Amino acid sequence: MQLDERKKMILKAIINKYIEEAEPISSKTILADYNLQVSSATIRNEMVALGNLGYIKQPHISSGRIPSSPGYRYYVDYLMDYGVLDISEKRLLIDSIQGELKRVDNYLQKIGSVVASLTNYTVFVTEEAEGNDRVNLIKLIGLIQNKVLLIIVLTSKRTKDFLLNFAQVVQEEKLEHLSKLLTEAFKDKTLESMTPELRSSIQDLFPELPELTKEIFKLVEDTLIKERDVELVVEGICNIFKQPEFNQVNVIESFLSTVEEKNLILSTLDNVLGTPEDIDIRIGEEIGVDSLKDYALISTSYKFVDGISGKIGIIGPTRMSYKKSVQLLETTLEALGQREE
Repeated sequence: MQLDERKKMILKAIINKYIEEAEPISSKTILADYNLQVSSATIRNEMVALGNLGYIKQPHISSGRIPSSPGYRYYVDYLMDYGVLDISEKRLLIDSIQGELKRVDNYLQKIGSVVASLTNYTVFVTEEAEGNDRVNLIKLIGLIQNKVLLIIVLTSKRTKDFLLNFAQVVQEEKLEHLSKLLTEAFKDKTLESMTPELRSSIQDLFPELPELTKEIFKLVEDTLIKERDVELVVEGICNIFKQPEFNQVNVIESFLSTVEEKNLILSTLDNVLGTPEDIDIRIGEEIGVDSLKDYALISTSYKFVDGISGKIGIIGPTRMSYKKSVQLLETTLEALGQREE
């Protein structure tokens, strides 16, 4: 929903101030700090309207307002001034990254470390060589009663097997037919090929077995994730605990537990869309991980001519400085040769 100009100005002011101070924002604060040329009562009325629209919320009865996830999304999509990075920070970042690219041992850590120090958030950097595993064969073998063994063979000859429970006993001839169709559908598919379109086409092959095909697709996808040769570097983990909203022990433990799950982080970063020209911003539940619903993830992808590719992600509170983080990622891509100055 598009807002009128006054509501836009007030929402932008609330979010900018909250990003800066991490305290609920009152109408008096907006009146004192921003030249909106309206009364405090008018600002209060507009804040009530923004609350009714779901863009801001009141954490306590006697407090001011704070942005909601939809409010941040509206801010990012329509209100944020992206601008360019400060020249001194830009030069530091580009020089640091390009200096490390000449090395072969720890440039991922350096990229993550520099970006983490400039944002004060946690940074993920991945590197993946071209030519990772593909699916070679899918085999279903009947066991006792309605139990079936699923065997997934990859082009690297690595094999994974899983025990499935069919709703009913299936004859061996039927299993052989299913195996053939599944192999044809998954043959030479990489992790990047595991799209919703492929999932839908496989389910169309077996309309009478929707839950089973869904499970098989997930197992193939999980196998490709676990067997891929991807390096993941996490830098600035402690930065997140400097944020006032994340200073409770249970919050710290939950975040540490989440970032330690390599496959979860890789699959989350795999959801980054587009090319190295794109910056992807996920806010709260948009990230798709329940333990990260109070965070925002800003990420992008890169790819070198030698086939090496990867993702870079900055994660922080939903109150993070979106403008600064986007500027840093754009400059990082520039330093990696992914876009022109």
